[in-house]
Amino acid sequence: MSESPPETLFHYTSQQGLLGMLQGRELWATKVYYLNDGREIAHGFDVARAYLEGRPHFKDEGESGLLLRTLHDYIDRVSLMNVCVASFTELGDQLSQWRGYGRPGDSYSIGFPGAYLQENWRREMWVLSRCLYDYDEQVAAVGEVVQRAVERFQFLLEPGRMTETDPGKIMGAAAESAGFEYIFALLRVAAAIKDPSFAEEREWRLISGRLDRPKMSFRAGKHTLIPYHRLALRNLEGQDLRVLVGATQHPTLAMGAVLEVMQHEGLRYSSLDHSKVSFRDW
Repeated sequence: MSESPPETLFHYTSQQGLLGMLQGRELWATKVYYLNDGREIAHGFDVARAYLEGRPHFKDEGESGLLLRTLHDYIDRVSLMNVCVASFTELGDQLSQWRGYGRPGDSYSIGFPGAYLQENWRREMWVLSRCLYDYDEQVAAVGEVVQRAVERFQFLLEPGRMTETDPGKIMGAAAESAGFEYIFALLRVAAAIKDPSFAEEREWRLISGRLDRPKMSFRAGKHTLIPYHRLALRNLEGQDLRVLVGATQHPTLAMGAVLEVMQHEGLRYSSLDHSKVSFRDW
């Protein structure tokens, strides 16, 4: 799934969110189960389950069947893992995004260099991935992860690789080890799989690995508390940002205020404009 991101990726947010990024130097990544789409990540896991169940040896008693069923079982073990994502899009001025992530007078689109998003948290094992909407692409991505698990399983079955001596225990331990490694890779893939109905969003996601509970924060949501993780926007002053102000009765004032904040914070911008989309929240 690794590929180069676009030159700029946009994040839609509110006044509070914009200030949090420009002044607080933080980006909030939401736990994947609490995103707007209630089927987030579950859809990706469904694709993975169907892929595994469709393999020719899934019900066999031999090595291949054991591994495939172990991988299948691991999918049900990950619901309690803390995996967070921050969402971006290739489109900086899109009506559906304005409707979904703000309201007139309180909506902004901030563009970050794609390379910055890809590299800034690489050391913390976050990855930037393009979302997959096409079913064949989704299946291919899952298949790549499963193939890596198969190769790891076969490697562990080589003589002398495991401490166990009983053949049955060796096979079981190798399957568990390969499954444990596989599930973290699958989490990344599942977090980037979306229903085709969302394809117009052209979304990219910054996806975490498993996060420890002390690294989680909480904010108020409409119906429940929302777990999230704070990502430090390091070296933000060294980036050329792009900012669009959403629908407002005072676009000139709104842009002027953003400019003052950015100057106060020592931030650069390559463009500062207001949305050209006609949007009223009546």
